[in-house]
Amino acid sequence: MAWISSPFIIKILTSGFRDSQFKLAVLMMRIGLPAMLFASIQGVYRGYLQSELVFTESAAAQFPLNFVYIFYLIFLSSIFGIKGLMVASVVATASQILIQIPGMKKSGYSYKFILDFKDKYVKKIVYLIPPVIISVGVNDLNVIIDRSLASNLVDGSISALTYASRLDRLTATIFITAITTVIFPILSAEANKKIMMD
Repeated sequence: MAWISSPFIIKILTSGFRDSQFKLAVLMMRIGLPAMLFASIQGVYRGYLQSELVFTESAAAQFPLNFVYIFYLIFLSSIFGIKGLMVASVVATASQILIQIPGMKKSGYSYKFILDFKDKYVKKIVYLIPPVIISVGVNDLNVIIDRSLASNLVDGSISALTYASRLDRLTATIFITAITTVIFPILSAEANKKIMMD
């Protein structure tokens, strides 16, 4: 679906792109689509490991991500260019899963596909998802608007906006995320104990 609707999505995100720039953006989006699947799997694995109070693999998952990017930029960027960078981003995202697998095995994780909409936990997830989608969606909507406006400005405006946004989130990423990553699994475990007792 996203593959087909890529041109429409790019028009919304970057209304200022034209001709070859627009075609390149569509191609880059299509190349990068598998990264969404890998990021989802990596996120589920990270959540499971953190629920087991295992944080080493989650922290170390950033190493292969950065290594793939750095390796590409130093040795391969002059050969494959910007398109190769998008492929490298997909490989980098997938590499995070590999480093989490040993921790998953040690914790006794096993996967079995079961879809039971009558399960009380599934019902609870469905009930809790909408507020999360709204909160995340508002933030993403801000990003979409910012980038759409920046695409109509001088070259490099989107990059400048992205770098400024990353600097803005630096404090939250270093301090707040570190604290919440440790606290949330503990709070979840305590809440689960209360549910089991009731």
